Amino acid sequence: TQLLTTMAMADPVNLDRLAAGFPNYVAAVTAIQYDPNGVEYLTDIAAGRCPRCKNDDGPTTTSGLCEACARPMPLDGVA
Repeated sequence: TQLLTTMAMADPVNLDRLAAGFPNYVAAVTAIQYDPNGVEYLTDIAAGRCPRCKNDDGPTTTSGLCEACARPMPLDGVA
């Protein structure tokens, strides 16, 4: 918790330095601080839900989206 507190209080220069060692933590802190939907987004990921479609049947990609949302079908139906 001390690391997260430090990140929350860090100025942009020091936050960039922390991101070099803890990129995922800094991304989470930044999402919570600056994205109005950041908490909901992180809650979905933690629960194993796709943040886009809210399905939890997986599999998920490295972006956190389910495979269907990560590679949606084009509108013309041709992949």
